[in-house]
Amino acid sequence: MVEIKGLTKSFQQTQGQRLVVLDDLSLSLQEGDQVAIVGESGSGKSTLLHLIAGLDKADAGEIFVDQISIFSMSPSDQARWRRKNLGIVFQFYHLLPELNLLENVMLPLMLLNYPNEQAKDMALELLGRFGLKNRAYDPVYGLSGGEMQRVAILRAVVHRPRIILADEPTGNLDLSMQDRVMEFLIDLCKEMTITLITVTHSRHIAGMFKRAFVLEGGRLVEG
Repeated sequence: MVEIKGLTKSFQQTQGQRLVVLDDLSLSLQEGDQVAIVGESGSGKSTLLHLIAGLDKADAGEIFVDQISIFSMSPSDQARWRRKNLGIVFQFYHLLPELNLLENVMLPLMLLNYPNEQAKDMALELLGRFGLKNRAYDPVYGLSGGEMQRVAILRAVVHRPRIILADEPTGNLDLSMQDRVMEFLIDLCKEMTITLITVTHSRHIAGMFKRAFVLEGGRLVEG
């Protein structure tokens, strides 16, 4: 389903040299696969996710989803593709404070032009399954960090995307919440057959996945 071939990305440094963060990187994933990619800060983890999402351009290489090249799309086609096929979970939850829980979860459906009542019902069903329906109309600023990240995960999956990109999804949580939130994300993606790509600096979090890679020298080493 996702095929990354020979991906290379570098950045211009102030000294005039180029810093190569991804170097002829390749990765193949089937629908519903779940992988973790471990790397230190500056190793290129977030850059890789940005490229998969079509938010950045590579120096060389291709990314195919269902045999369609992400880089061959026009910017407007990439935006439509992202809206329909991607869910993104960030380290910092990025919930909209002017919206309540329900409205935050509904947001991807509204951007896809779902009728308001259908979007509301779909979001409420998800919130109800995970014990948050009674708080649907609460402001998000009253939530704990773990609750905020759960709502952010529900927002990412409510439209049943093909792929979830998770960028340090537990990095802003205390240790007592990290495993619970990560298990929540993994189980939800498994249930919905969503391909999950998580980048993290934590080998502990990576150990929760059947497949894990280390990003070293711009390439992925499995194990």
